[in-house]
Amino acid sequence: EGICTGEQVSKFANPEAEYLAFEDIGQDSAMAKKVWDIRPKNITQAMFINAILNPDVHLVTALGKAGTGKTLAAVATALELIVEKRKYKKLIYAKSPNSGFETQGFLPGSLMEKNIPGAGPLFDSLEFMHRDDADPKKSIELLFEKGYIELMGLEYIRGRSLNDCILLIDESQNFSRQQLVTILSRAGQNCCVILMGNLRQLDNTALSAVSSGLTYTTEMVKDWEGARTVELEGVVRSELAAFVEDNF
Repeated sequence: EGICTGEQVSKFANPEAEYLAFEDIGQDSAMAKKVWDIRPKNITQAMFINAILNPDVHLVTALGKAGTGKTLAAVATALELIVEKRKYKKLIYAKSPNSGFETQGFLPGSLMEKNIPGAGPLFDSLEFMHRDDADPKKSIELLFEKGYIELMGLEYIRGRSLNDCILLIDESQNFSRQQLVTILSRAGQNCCVILMGNLRQLDNTALSAVSSGLTYTTEMVKDWEGARTVELEGVVRSELAAFVEDNF
């Protein structure tokens, strides 16, 4: 059977919802798609990658358990479109400040340096993608030096207009409805926004899986042809991560 690459209704918001039917592009073709030397591990990863590659899609939402490959697939696809295909100028990475852990307080350095501690998932993905390079650290540094990747603190996003970029927002489940409205309204010309989140890992105690801005956004765009929502399946990080997600 082939696979589909359109939006899915969030089952977190509506447990009785059925998946929508979308265009069938063929399973073999989707699974063979390589981005930044990374191939999808399963069908849902392939759907996610193909949604980002679709030039008619402006918002891609990835839901899924920890370890399903959301960040790796998103970063690899973004760099493919930016560096190889020249469809965008840069990847802007931002992450919810809510982590569920104590913060380190004031951090010295430039705005970029202040955001490095919160960009661990991005750097983990970059290190994996460049693990076979002669000098992986240098390969990653060059991506930043050439302006292909920018780290952003979302407290400074209001008033900005983001053009010719891919905006990747990690841990989106921790944002309220109004916060995500503010973020999404910053998208300018030739901007693709990727929201990623796991509603089982809500760190914002003021929100629930129902009231999360991620759930609200998914429901609001489910019938818009410019958006796609994919629920990734299968924890590929490790056997331990899979066991914890399924049993804890």
